[in-house]
Amino acid sequence: MLSGLSFASQTRPSAEVLTVNPGDTEGEGPPVTDQDKDGIPDLHEELFSPLINVSYRGDIVAIQGLDPTNGSDNISDNDRDGLSALMEYCWPYTLDTCYSERKSLTGKPPGLTESGLREFLDPRVADTDGDGLPDGYEVYMCLNEGVGFQNASFAWECSVFDPLDPSDGLLDSDRCSDYELGCGDGFDVNSDGVIEDQEAYTNSEEYNYGAPSDWVTEIDGLRCFGDMGSIVNGACTDFDRGIKDINSGWLGTNPLRNDSDDHYWSGAQLLPQSRRGDGIIDGWEVYFGLDPLNSSDAILDTDLDGWDVDRDGQITPDTSFGTIALGEAFSNLQEYRVHDDDGYGVRSGLKSVLHGLALQPIRIYDQGTSPALLHHDVVEAISVEERQQIILGTRYGVSVLNLDSDQTTSFELPAGVNLNAMYFWDHPSGEHLLLGTNVGFHTLGLDSSGLVSENSLESIEIGPISNLNPLNLGGSMMSMIGGGSNGEVWIIPVETTGQIGSVERSIELESKLSDFDGAHLLSAAHVSVTGAPQVLYVGSSHGLLAWNTSDLQGGAEPYWIFDNVSAEQLFVQQIHSTPLNPRL
Repeated sequence: MLSGLSFASQTRPSAEVLTVNPGDTEGEGPPVTDQDKDGIPDLHEELFSPLINVSYRGDIVAIQGLDPTNGSDNISDNDRDGLSALMEYCWPYTLDTCYSERKSLTGKPPGLTESGLREFLDPRVADTDGDGLPDGYEVYMCLNEGVGFQNASFAWECSVFDPLDPSDGLLDSDRCSDYELGCGDGFDVNSDGVIEDQEAYTNSEEYNYGAPSDWVTEIDGLRCFGDMGSIVNGACTDFDRGIKDINSGWLGTNPLRNDSDDHYWSGAQLLPQSRRGDGIIDGWEVYFGLDPLNSSDAILDTDLDGWDVDRDGQITPDTSFGTIALGEAFSNLQEYRVHDDDGYGVRSGLKSVLHGLALQPIRIYDQGTSPALLHHDVVEAISVEERQQIILGTRYGVSVLNLDSDQTTSFELPAGVNLNAMYFWDHPSGEHLLLGTNVGFHTLGLDSSGLVSENSLESIEIGPISNLNPLNLGGSMMSMIGGGSNGEVWIIPVETTGQIGSVERSIELESKLSDFDGAHLLSAAHVSVTGAPQVLYVGSSHGLLAWNTSDLQGGAEPYWIFDNVSAEQLFVQQIHSTPLNPRL
């Protein structure tokens, strides 16, 4: 029935009736009527006549359908998608060819639809295909942005932004440098070297950038402003971006340009840019909460992580793109470019090169190479020469690289557990890996071939551990000192079986670290120099601590050798006092 209606609704009106005798006819189909003479056949209007209810901020709003007796509803845009009812009926033909050059039926042919039926744009629904892109927006992009063309029958074919293709919204179509589509502007959130589907900055996300969560196109209109040419007047929302000389356009980012910035701050005034972009792709800016349409934030240091190089008490800001290297601030653009080394991309992962030979190629190992690692973020690399192995602690687990066979064998940590630190413990009873992660402390046993033993994982969830360092407490057990990012210090005993003993916090060290806000342990060494009593040296984010102790129990308190205030004076004095560098 539906396909019959679809066919009938597309047939041009015929001439007047010459006979009512079936025997005198030539077998042609019945005429299609358009009683209100609005250019849309009655059956098509009846098909889209029922009201459509939409939910809007707690209420139900009815969207009017078409009326075969109303000759003026062909210019209506009841769904505020930017296309009149007549334009929606004619698609994929435009109004200038629909009634003159058209050589086929309107609507999407059954052979090109998932339903197997001829499909039309719905004048009551702003997003007919449900891809997050309103019909008028997709038609505008297809007609005006070089992604569509007219075929021999004068119908438009869209390589992307097809209003009857539900896959368009999930694509990340931004153009490549050669103008081809599909390079995208997403951001590799988990730093695994691959932008997965969930990390893409999709076409629908770009169109909807900045929209309130309760935006409904049928009520609020298209996310555009000003005169948009082929878009029906009144479809755009009533919005003023406040940018001088920019009087029309889309409110979101550009899904075909990976760097959409079109304005900047000049004092208290927003001005348009003659050339789009700020050097940071849109997806990166959106992920980190920057404005992908305003280039001024590229030279800001949003997280205030610059460095006072000249020690004058002030961090000079970056004032322009051309002088970005002169400021002491570490601007957003510099953070985005931190992987770049004089035009060469710094690729993460394990790298190797033959020692002692010049101009040798560098080999890279990551999750996409052969042999592959679990993750490109290598936390620790431990060489075991007798087995010709390298034990690699990566973000997602342990990969053991066998140099003779050029193969890796990997053990993946449980989902959500990320490795921060790894220590290799070789003892008379066997070998173990001691791990600090974002959830706590773990041990793994190694078998005789150096691979992770099955079911050997032991864990204790005590909170994030950023680093691990061995303690020299004597006995057969191993004791580790672990540091957390918020100043926590754990003492962790491990038995030769891999079992984890009773974990304790070091109140003495935590108390001393609390002398400085935010101070935390970075490294530690428990040593005895030339027979003297043992000293625990603790490197922290705010200086160097020492503790005269053999068992980390009681006795004298830890003390600062230097901190971030006294360090410069201490070392300047020592340097100036050396025989090779006398005082000036």
